[in-house]
Amino acid sequence: MFIQYFFTDSLSHISYMLIAGDEAFVIDPKRDIQDYLDEAYKRNIQITGVLLTHPHADFVAGHLELERATGAKIYAHKESPFSFDFIPIDNGFTINLNHVQIKVIETPGHTPFDISFLVKDLSRGDDPICIFTGDTLFVGDVGRPDLFPGQQEILAHKLFQSLQKLKELPDFVEIYPAHAAGTLCGKKLAEKRTSTIGFEKRHNSMLKITNEHQFVKKLLTNLPPVPRHFRRCANINSGNITFLEKLNPAKIIDYTTFEEKQKKAYIIDIRSHLSWVGLHMPQTISLDYDCLPLSVYAGWLLEPDKEIILITDRETDLNNLAIQFRRVGLDQPVYVLEKGLNQFLAHHQKAETEKMVYADELPDMIEKGAILIDVRSEAEPAVNIKNYRHIPLMQLEDKIADLDASKKYIIMCQMGVSAVVAASIIKYNRHMDIQILAGGLQTVKNLNL
Repeated sequence: MFIQYFFTDSLSHISYMLIAGDEAFVIDPKRDIQDYLDEAYKRNIQITGVLLTHPHADFVAGHLELERATGAKIYAHKESPFSFDFIPIDNGFTINLNHVQIKVIETPGHTPFDISFLVKDLSRGDDPICIFTGDTLFVGDVGRPDLFPGQQEILAHKLFQSLQKLKELPDFVEIYPAHAAGTLCGKKLAEKRTSTIGFEKRHNSMLKITNEHQFVKKLLTNLPPVPRHFRRCANINSGNITFLEKLNPAKIIDYTTFEEKQKKAYIIDIRSHLSWVGLHMPQTISLDYDCLPLSVYAGWLLEPDKEIILITDRETDLNNLAIQFRRVGLDQPVYVLEKGLNQFLAHHQKAETEKMVYADELPDMIEKGAILIDVRSEAEPAVNIKNYRHIPLMQLEDKIADLDASKKYIIMCQMGVSAVVAASIIKYNRHMDIQILAGGLQTVKNLNL
């Protein structure tokens, strides 16, 4: 038995190939399945099954793509809200993969339909080796229970009960979750991608809570907003997935075409965030391709109703760019204007720049009334600074109208990248006096503010 994992940076998603002899199952596949096909070809094995731990909401999954390409059977909880054919399974159901036995454990809580897959390698013994926990149990965290409106408290109680089942497994059982740090499916996951039942029982703060009501209270406290693309992806995954080969590929366009399309498209500048600060086209949103999980940011910022034009400063891999959007259900046309700013300036258009503030300038600016907006996530602690407001980046669009355009604002995050995203979102929506804290919060820790 061998387990090959596949990590998708732009989603912090982990999928797996469970290999036994000449066959393999894929667990929680991403939408673009070529990696699995390549692995199967390299190992001269056949993919015969797809295991879904739950109906995914944060990305478009690849179960139908795999079924179409390989003939693999899809296994999912019997009550899953799918419109396609699948093999319905529930608690205690057993699947055999040559010498490997896979037992289903119902673990609802993140959704009502979550299941985990407990694996035994019968060629070595009868003890379980590992468990694929989906979004029920992560390394250092557990899944969020608020994806179904009005059911979050019920699901939080179910999650507690599900975790008790997992805690009864032997300490040596390895955990393979569907996400690592960076996902929006939990609060604060560890960066480590695997763990064991025993380690999580000792060090996962949520598993250490033995009182159900205390668990529910802590789980439901400070949950981040549900990203807007979660509902979209969940609906797509229920059976409305368009095969990737039927979508229009990303295309490079010339400046004339750009001018024709720009007023009805999202203009996304994927150059370095510092390049955007230095000089950029008006009405562009900065999403630094090298520093940000593009799929996550695009998912909650964009809707599928407008075309997307990407501004770059170099030649690009069109397929790799397009899939960042397809993974979160943004299937509209994607265009690329290579060296876009240069072309913009060559046509005598006026670019914009943004002001940077350095840490030693902050005390005087705040004393004169500047307001510091912290766009870090809800999980990050507030800062005791005068004229301070904590508006997490994912809530910013809804709060922009409340900002006083007569005031001066300084945008801050931890390292500086998200602050640039925030500044571009504000500028996209309103004309305001904003500046960006260079280097982020880490540069002001020793200042007396």
